[in-house]
Formats: sequence, C-alpha cells, structure tokens
Amino acid sequence: MKDMISIEESGLTFALPKADVFQIEQSESFKQLGDGFKVVEFIYKQNNNCIFLEAKSSIPRSENKQDYADFWQDITEKFANSLQFHCLSSLKRGQNRFDELPKNMKNLHWKNLDIKFLLVIPDMPKKVYTTNIRNV
Repeated sequence: MKDMISIEESGLTFALPKADVFQIEQSESFKQLGDGFKVVEFIYKQNNNCIFLEAKSSIPRSENKQDYADFWQDITEKFANSLQFHCLSSLKRGQNRFDELPKNMKNLHWKNLDIKFLLVIPDMPKKVYTTNIRNV
C-alpha cells in the first residue's frame, strides 16, 4: 500500500498518496518568502492531472459585493501564486525548491499535463451567483 498523507482543511480530510502531494506552506522555500504570499492548500498529481486545491468552509453572500469580489480575488491570487511557485520549483529556480517536491512531481511532463484549479466548499449555499473571475 502507498504511503498516505492526511490533510485537514476547512472541515474536510483529504487522504492522498504522499509521493503525489506538495504542501507549499510546509516547504522551507515558502517560509523564506515571508508573510503576504498566498497559496493553495496543496498541489496533487493524479495521472496526467496537476490539481491545485483550495478548500474554504464558506463563501460570502453575493449581495455583499465587496466581500464577494475580495473572496474571488483571494482565490485567484492563491491559484496564480501556487502555479508560479510550482513551475519555479520544477525548473529548479530558487533555493532547494526542487528538492522539496514530492517524488512524483520531480519529473513532470508539462507538455502532457492537465492543470486544474479546484475550489472545494463543503457547505455551498443552494443559490450561488457566479461571477467572471477575470473581472473581479
């Protein structure tokens, strides 16, 4: 059986193969960046997918336009920062970033990789108004 890791975030538990999961916030390279650099909960490699997962316990009501816009801006920033951090790590840019990657993320075939951004909200309201994230 594979060596598994259990990650608890926003009231959820994710049990995944340790060799396929990169928890950016746990890496020394991330810690050296200091405060203010937002990233996702973890990155998970599954077959030809590289999944950037962010978990939230709730979402602001769309009627509160500023909180709603801030929420989506924060999510977008986390996904963008995490993708950039992961790419730089894979390219061996920065101090020891490549060495901190899990085994199955060290030699990714980026040309054949599907990059997916996944936002998990366990208690999603029944009525949700979508927004164009690019305009937030």
